[in-house]
Amino acid sequence: MTNFLIEQFPDAIEIDGEVYAVNTDFRVGLQIMADFESPEFDQDERAYLMLNRLYVDLPEDKGVEFYQEALEKATKFLNAGDETGQETEGKPRLYSFDKDARLIYSAFSQTHGVDLQTADMHWWRFIALFMDLGADTAFNSMVNLRGRYHEGKLNDEEKKLVARLGNDFLLEQEESYEPLDPDEVAFISMLPEEDQKRFWEGRKR
Repeated sequence: MTNFLIEQFPDAIEIDGEVYAVNTDFRVGLQIMADFESPEFDQDERAYLMLNRLYVDLPEDKGVEFYQEALEKATKFLNAGDETGQETEGKPRLYSFDKDARLIYSAFSQTHGVDLQTADMHWWRFIALFMDLGADTAFNSMVNLRGRYHEGKLNDEEKKLVARLGNDFLLEQEESYEPLDPDEVAFISMLPEEDQKRFWEGRKR
């Protein structure tokens, strides 16, 4: 793990004994994240895009092991130096750099006084600030709401809010979530608690 306090943010990556410059601007990192969120690309296409967006001038005549190392070190770079990463398999996504872009933009301004439209920022600095967005931002409210939704802990008012948000709320690519009108929400709220639970669980699939 890199020590942000005493080590300089990297602008190059060593692969097979050679040093290759990388694009450190946070916008490049965000574009790569958007590629990985997009259903338009398969895993091989996402890997190709990551290599081509991150590395300034990666050679095209190397073997499989070279590119595998390039991918592994690109992933570490995008994780801001964290080699372990976080275990996310089986866990629901709670935010999207693409779908939540407006909320993230606002949260950076509100919490850190940073205008992402004009900022000149290393990807690692962006990640550090992103992980420290204020609890009172609309972005964190959305993240917390999604967490409560997937835990089945929404109260009646939160259920109505989720229903109004529709597909702006859920992030899974395969899910479709049509908004409910107020009469439908009112009807569901009058059902027995067990039936309400089954309904909202069904909305997740």
